[in-house]
Amino acid sequence: MSFQRIAVPLDLSESSLAALQAGCDLASRYGAELHLLHIVESRPSAAMAKPEPYPTQPAEAKLAGVVVSAIGIPSIHRAVLVGDPVDGILQYVKAQYIDLVVMGSHGRTGISHLLLGSVAEVVVRRAPYPVLVIRPRTPELRTAS
Repeated sequence: MSFQRIAVPLDLSESSLAALQAGCDLASRYGAELHLLHIVESRPSAAMAKPEPYPTQPAEAKLAGVVVSAIGIPSIHRAVLVGDPVDGILQYVKAQYIDLVVMGSHGRTGISHLLLGSVAEVVVRRAPYPVLVIRPRTPELRTAS
């Protein structure tokens, strides 16, 4: 199997930065384009039914800083979109003909997972293409000696 376009959706958390490293490694190995994607969630306006506009400049600046750490990849694309994270990821990947999505998971379990859900989980369930989910590192358990 070969990949030509790899997307890494980033929320700039520790888990998404771990996914970035994996995405960079894969893009370098396959000579693939790397697409870095950040979705700024739109906030509904109290006065109107439509979401209020949200400035994307801070997210674009953060994403530009991330690109510097991905040097060595043949082609890097950045995109900042506004909207629902799951829908944004799925629409971008379809429009850009992405072969593989590499994304982080916050590793929530129990009640927090039930209440907050998981963008990665929904993308895995709805995506018609391969999705590699990178879980955050967990500290090793140490036993008393």
